[in-house]
Amino acid sequence: MYKNGDEGKQHYSIPYENSQGEKALFYVDFVIRMKNGQVFLLDTKTENSDPEAPNKHNALIDYIADKNLQGGVIVEKNDVWYYSPLHIDSTADVRGWDAFYPHELAIYRWPAAAAGDCRGRST
Repeated sequence: MYKNGDEGKQHYSIPYENSQGEKALFYVDFVIRMKNGQVFLLDTKTENSDPEAPNKHNALIDYIADKNLQGGVIVEKNDVWYYSPLHIDSTADVRGWDAFYPHELAIYRWPAAAAGDCRGRST
């Protein structure tokens, strides 16, 4: 697991369009490699904590669509973490989202250089 930073070119960023129609970057909270080798890009939120969460999530889903990655905004509810593999309109309702089980994690720290090499870029 790699705890991503909140700014700077050395950290993994995803371009998205905010609710004002402006291009912006957001930084996923975690880059996680599972025991089976699957890589997740996850951005932790609580229900309705970030009005931009759906825009960020949907940009991340578009970003990972053609890559061997999974992830999105992840929300804790009743001691279970959930993420949606599809576009969302809100973080308030996690019905239909996939459960994420951190106990399946391998002990793995994402190399900082690799995180910097695969960060999103705004155009």
